[in-house]
Amino acid sequence: KYQVLETNTAFHGTIGTGFRAPSLAEYFGFGGNTGLRPEESKGWDVGIEQAFDDERRFVVDTTYFRNDFSNLINFAPAPGFPFGRNQNVDSALTTGVELTANWLVLDDTLLTATYTHTNAIDRTTNLPLLRRPPNKYALGVSQFFAQRKANVAFNLRWADQRADFGPYSDPITFAPIRTQLSSYTIANVQAYYDWKPSVRFFTRVDNVFDKQYEEAYGFATPRFSAYAGVTMTFGGTQP
Repeated sequence: KYQVLETNTAFHGTIGTGFRAPSLAEYFGFGGNTGLRPEESKGWDVGIEQAFDDERRFVVDTTYFRNDFSNLINFAPAPGFPFGRNQNVDSALTTGVELTANWLVLDDTLLTATYTHTNAIDRTTNLPLLRRPPNKYALGVSQFFAQRKANVAFNLRWADQRADFGPYSDPITFAPIRTQLSSYTIANVQAYYDWKPSVRFFTRVDNVFDKQYEEAYGFATPRFSAYAGVTMTFGGTQP
């Protein structure tokens, strides 16, 4: 990361490689394939971050990323497997741009926004990789109370249409035929209160508006869900 203090600008980038062996579920679970090979990847990203004031109350970041995959492990249509099967994609590529913005409107009020455009391609077929939305965005507001002992956060996320397979199969090969999953918007709320430095009460409500949607064809996602609990820390020293 390289910072230009005079203009509140920062340039950043990363580069790395990855390796992932197939899991037991991918070997022997639903759609399992004992012939799977390990997945390897090379990725890099580069971006620019701009703060519009010295206190960094409003910051915007733009990042370009690229990932090249060999033997990508992917659940996809397969001849003779009407519900699909885990397979290796010989060569795959994901590229895209991510935009983020953080705005501390008031000392206790933070607004956030993120937009991601992704182009995910199976380079052996030149078809889009399954279940990867080309466009996503998220909006959030976080409000602190009681000298920052309490917080309530609301976030909204949207995912674009994306390729999947089902419900029909090819009559000759019995391989599932590609389809398009609908876009969806989900809202979530979470809150916490620090009663003591070592005791935090929290609650969370997912899918506030009880939206019905699918991230994978034929697999249900949680409807309206509510959770609550307490976190207690024992031992250690307080600052």
